[in-house]
Amino acid sequence: MEAMKLTVFILFGLFIGASPCAFPLMAQDITLKGRVVDRESRAPLSYVTVFVNNTSTGTVANENGLFELKMAAGRHELVLSLMGYENLVFANDFSGDLPHFVFQ
Repeated sequence: MEAMKLTVFILFGLFIGASPCAFPLMAQDITLKGRVVDRESRAPLSYVTVFVNNTSTGTVANENGLFELKMAAGRHELVLSLMGYENLVFANDFSGDLPHFVFQ
């Protein structure tokens, strides 16, 4: 049985940390919000695991496929995992204004 693919909409990133100009030694954190849906049907996928690779930072999407992940700003690999689907790995610099992402 071939694993299905998933599509993820990363809606926006929001800076929630202190300004790096005011506190140059503090790491800046962001909150990444998104929705995970099936690529074919566009139906929301419940309980997808979303985590930053090689860290202990992660979350699980709710029953509507929505997730919110607080993470350090910087270059990371974001991994999405759900049984029956291929894992999705996306490397990006999560330190500036985040555009709308669509993974397919």
